[in-house]
Amino acid sequence: MNSAMMVNSKAAETEAAQVSTAAEYFRGRSLPIQDGTSTITANGSGKTAFAEAQNVGSQFGTALDQDAQNIRRLGNAFEEFDAMMGALNGQGN
Repeated sequence: MNSAMMVNSKAAETEAAQVSTAAEYFRGRSLPIQDGTSTITANGSGKTAFAEAQNVGSQFGTALDQDAQNIRRLGNAFEEFDAMMGALNGQGN
């Protein structure tokens, strides 16, 4: 089989690992309770805004995890395709 046509599975795994690493930056963080007795409206609004931002970031991290899985699956599918094409080529068809 022509080695120039083979899938570089190491590169695909490296890319997937990099995407997974990036996803770690978007994991939800808890907001430490600084003032549990405040009645200031801005305090509650700030906590709500923080929670919403954490939710969006977490969703983005989840999407990155899915992308990493897709990269790995695509790399595996191309490896299988390369193997099938090599077998077909070996048969002279």
